[in-house]
Amino acid sequence: TTVPWLPVVVVKGRIQDRPAGMPSVESIKELIYSDHSVADQLTGAFRITHDASGVRVMLQANNDHATNDCGLRQQLVALGHAQLSLSLNFDIVAPLAFPYRPVLDHERKFPYIAPAGQ
Repeated sequence: TTVPWLPVVVVKGRIQDRPAGMPSVESIKELIYSDHSVADQLTGAFRITHDASGVRVMLQANNDHATNDCGLRQQLVALGHAQLSLSLNFDIVAPLAFPYRPVLDHERKFPYIAPAGQ
């Protein structure tokens, strides 16, 4: 049989959008979703910033209880050490306290990485 002709599509990734020394958005998503018990407590919304203390990842919790769960923070740190070559600082904030809550729809993407200078 003849192999059918299929069009080839090239999709530009986000690797060029990542500042040096920062984890990729995909690596943080993989970290969050690699453990069901972690993913179940988070909304999936996060913001990556870099400050004097290093790389900081602010995560939006599903509920207020998760913000005070030391076990959740320890799990995130352990997953970060296992999956990434960077040391990450995690801030888990309550759903309504997450300052980067955008209006989401099919036309807008969530800005996971903070702009330079913020």
